[in-house]
Amino acid sequence: AAYAGDALGNLWRFDLRANGNTPKVSYGKPLFTSPTAQPMYAAPAWQVHPGDGGKTCPKSGVLQCGAIVVVGTGILLEDSDVTSSLTNSLYGIWDPTPVGGNDVAGFQTATGTDLVQQTMDLAQKETYDSKDFYKISENEVKWQDGKRGWYLNLGVIPVPGVAAGGERVIGDAANLGSSVVLTTTFIKNTSITL
Repeated sequence: AAYAGDALGNLWRFDLRANGNTPKVSYGKPLFTSPTAQPMYAAPAWQVHPGDGGKTCPKSGVLQCGAIVVVGTGILLEDSDVTSSLTNSLYGIWDPTPVGGNDVAGFQTATGTDLVQQTMDLAQKETYDSKDFYKISENEVKWQDGKRGWYLNLGVIPVPGVAAGGERVIGDAANLGSSVVLTTTFIKNTSITL
């Protein structure tokens, strides 16, 4: 399979094993649709689902559990993208199709209500050289309760001169061992007089 986002906030899965060597859209619908049509310009990355030890996805058969697809939202192609105040996010979405397997039956597109919110908070007593440090929450995703992944809103760290909605992902996600690395970009709120 391969994964890609679009400018309308949809994350797609493509079955590359389709008949006639023609890839097809898995499930006949998006894997995920963001609640506010956040553009997904950068390529996502994926990791094997870690399993939850229960009936939903036993850890002994994680390849049968599918994948967690990680994608960031944001775009920077046109002048209007610079001034956009749309809040961008990072998403980790569960694709339940077994790695190397056929599309699962009865699949429904994941939406924002299917996800657990993670937050970025100021770390208490974690200031060094007059700089603040932040930490990401570790809110549990209860797969057995029907949750389909997690999300983290960007733009919560106050940076002087950064436009509202200025933090976004415009570079591709990358796998690094058992982790996925994403880089965010901050857009400064500046004006030029000619």
